[in-house]
Parts: sequence; structure tokens; C-alpha cells
Amino acid sequence: MAERITYPRYRWLMLLLVWALFGLCNFNNMMVAVRAHDLIPDLGLTTQQFYLINTATAIAPIALCLVGGLLGDRFGVRWVVGIGAVMATAASLLRLVSTSFWPFLLCQILLGAGTGFTTPNAPKIAGVWFPPNQVSIAIGVFMTGQGVGLFLGMALGALFPTWQSATLIMGLLLAASTAAWLVLARERPKGFAERGIEFAGVSFREGMVRVVKAWRRVWVLGSVFLVSAVTMSYVYGVPLLLQDTKGVSPESSGFVVALAVLGYVVGTVFWPVLSEKVGVVKPFLIACTAMAGVMGFLTYLTAPGIGMWLCGFFPGFFMGAGYPMIYQLPVHLREFGTRYAATPTGVMDAVGNVGVVVMLPFMFTPIWLAAGPVMATVFLAIAITVGGLLYLPMPETGTRARRRWEREAMEEGTASS
Repeated sequence: MAERITYPRYRWLMLLLVWALFGLCNFNNMMVAVRAHDLIPDLGLTTQQFYLINTATAIAPIALCLVGGLLGDRFGVRWVVGIGAVMATAASLLRLVSTSFWPFLLCQILLGAGTGFTTPNAPKIAGVWFPPNQVSIAIGVFMTGQGVGLFLGMALGALFPTWQSATLIMGLLLAASTAAWLVLARERPKGFAERGIEFAGVSFREGMVRVVKAWRRVWVLGSVFLVSAVTMSYVYGVPLLLQDTKGVSPESSGFVVALAVLGYVVGTVFWPVLSEKVGVVKPFLIACTAMAGVMGFLTYLTAPGIGMWLCGFFPGFFMGAGYPMIYQLPVHLREFGTRYAATPTGVMDAVGNVGVVVMLPFMFTPIWLAAGPVMATVFLAIAITVGGLLYLPMPETGTRARRRWEREAMEEGTASS
């Protein structure tokens, strides 16, 4: 039935609105990482406090991603995403009045809380506004917003005269994007109600019962944990690793990671498109996570020589397969579908944020200190490879599988009539 629905061109505006919100939220977050030279003296921060304000945005989503998913299934995506965007905008601009560590940290946590309401609803938006064969591609395009925000935040964040000017300008751009969402976003395409298609009104209990009954899919949480953790650990951890153990300059190490982020932006669209063309998901995801680990290790191993530059693009390019291919699962699984997609996505996001918070300080760094940088890099390569392998028990949800399900449904309908 979904394939016979006419999806309006307005879906491209919806995609652009979400893309802008994701990109600007990530720019406002990432630019903090390159403002150490004026943030540390202005706020009187220690090095540990500076690192904490950079990772604080992943703390609140651990709890609020599930809340955002439940609310999205209950009340619809428009206002839930809008609330998250307003929270993120307020947090970004309130940093202007911060004069010490704690106020700035609280603003960063609030910024993360806003993303806890927006990101779990992205797959649901894709499922509502795009036909099934475009869902994973739409999710991938959403994620290019995150990648572009990360890339530009690293590349341009240090170019502003002061951290206050950066915060004001980028906070106002986020405010404009939020206003555009509140004015232009729609809950669903016109005509869906007449067809009896509903995407909201799911009670909290009903959504959680669906998640609990899908306990056999728990392996996907391990996949999300490892893929999310390694992806962000690469962004935050590799620059310092290259500087301290390979003698790479701060500028060069930052550019190498920026290359990987650029690769991630390309990969989040390239791999879903190729997957849809071929008709399968799992082989691509498993192969790409393994190759991400291999190329990340080779990037470190060949530093600071030419090999570092030749390999630098590819860890992110292969990592780009992870998010869109894993997060299309709730939309396409028959026990969830678009109506129930936000709640399981919220659970997955929460687990992924736990991985982001714990991987770098509590897993990667202790291995680096105890066994050396090479073993720590090998650990990241193995971790993301295992993350892909944990997806193996999941059902295939590619184009071929979805067509088979449609044929089976038609045959059952014919038999029952």
C-alpha cells in the first residue's frame, strides 16, 4: 500500500528543514572544541573541564532520546522536534552570559537535551514523508547535516574573532532555522488521514510494549553502541593521538579528521543509495564497518607520511554506512513500522550516546596508557568491526526483502478472501 501512495514534493522541504537543524546544532556544538585558546582563559577552565564541556552534549540524550521518541510516537514529530530545536537554540545563545565552568556546562547539557528530542524522530520523519525505497537515503541525507555541521564547526569555528561572536552568530542562525521549522514543517502529507494512515496517537505504554516484545532484536543495541562510540571517538580522540604519538602538528591532525568527516558526509548518502540499488542492507553494513576499522588503523599507522593523507578520507567514508543503515531498521521492521518507529529509535539513540560518553575516556584511553597507542587503535578497529557483525542477527530489510513481504501479504489477502 505504501508504494502506491503519492508522496508530495513538499517532502524535500521537510528534508531541508531537518538537515538545517541537524547541521546547525552540530556546528554550535563542535565549534567549542576549537575555541580552547579563548574559552579556557575567559572561563577559567582546566583542561579536564574543557574536555567535559565538549562531551557534555551527549549526557542528556542518554535519558531524553527515549523520551523524545515516546513523545514523537504519541504526539507527532512536528511539535516534538520543534520543542527540541527551541531548547537547543536557547542553550546555544545562553552560553553568551556564561562566565565560568558550571553555567557553560549546563548550557551544553541543555543543548544535548534539545538533540534528544530531535534525532530520535528523524527516521520517523523519513518514514512518513518518503516512500520505502527512499527511507534509508533520506536518513542518510539527514546525517549529512550532522557531518557538515561537524566539518564546518572544526574548519570555521576558530576563525571568529571571539567565542562570543561565534556563539552569537551561529546561535542566531540556529534560531532562524528553528523558526523556519515551526512555521513550515508539517506533520504528514495531505491525504494520509483520508487513507486511514496514522503516525501519531501511540500511548507510552503501547510504544514500550512493542519495544520489550522485540527483545530478540537486542543485538542491534550492541551494534549502535559500538558504531556510535567509535565514530565519535575517532573525531574527538585521533587528533590528540596523532599529535602525542606521531608528532603530527595540531593543524594537520585536525585536517586529517576533517577529511574523515568529509568522507562521512559522502558515505551517508553513497552507501544507502548503493544498498537500495542492489536490494540488500546487511552485507554492505558489515563490510563497511570492517573497512572503516582497517582504514582508520592504516591512517594512524602511516602517519605522518603521505599514507596518512591518502587514507584519511576513507575511515569516515565507510563509517558513513552505519547510521542510515542501522536506523532504517525500526521503520522497515514489520513489528514497528513508521507508526512506532520513534520509540525504538529513541532507545537506540540512548544506547549510542552511552557509547559516545564512555568509549574515549573509559575504554580507549586506558588501553592507550596500558598497552600503547597501536593497541588502542587496533581496539577501535576491532570494536567497529564487531559493531557491524552484531547486526548479523537482524532481519534483512533491503528492497528485495520488502518486495517479498508485499508478495506474501498479497497472497495471504487473496487466500483469506
